[in-house]
Amino acid sequence: MSAYGIETAGRVLLFEVTGSLDQDGFATAFDEVIERIGSRDVDAVVSEVTTDESYSVGIFREWEEAGQRAATHGVDRWAVVAPGIKSLSLKSQLRESS
Repeated sequence: MSAYGIETAGRVLLFEVTGSLDQDGFATAFDEVIERIGSRDVDAVVSEVTTDESYSVGIFREWEEAGQRAATHGVDRWAVVAPGIKSLSLKSQLRESS
């Protein structure tokens, strides 16, 4: 079973993290996300994190870089949905860009 899933619905791409991923795993997953964005007409991404695993600074960097790469493909919104304390952790580590 994969630790993440990627699907599209209309112009929205859903990136769901359901299991353990290290920094290399996130890099691979985000490469797939960007590839999918580039091959479809996507203007928004929703990341749903359902694991309570802690993430390193390197993983947060991968996430921010993926957001920047997605923006070059026309994505202008990327939301992150996570339960409880994980939501606070992600919010404190991922910078909001305008």
